[in-house]
Amino acid sequence: MIRVVFTFKEIRLANQLEVSDVAARIGVSNDLLLEYEKDSRLIPCSIAMRLCALYRVPTIDLIYIGKLPD
Repeated sequence: MIRVVFTFKEIRLANQLEVSDVAARIGVSNDLLLEYEKDSRLIPCSIAMRLCALYRVPTIDLIYIGKLPD
């Protein structure tokens, strides 16, 4: 079975949302959101859940958790 996962950045871009809009909605700085998008291992569970709710992702299992290559 193939498991499809997405990064928070991919979902944000697919929804045509700006970093500043998302950061303001979840209560973090733009720089911190960008850092979380690069390495989701750093993201606190509460922030990850806020992003899932904002992006209408039904489960965190659909999110890639890890560091993206530079």
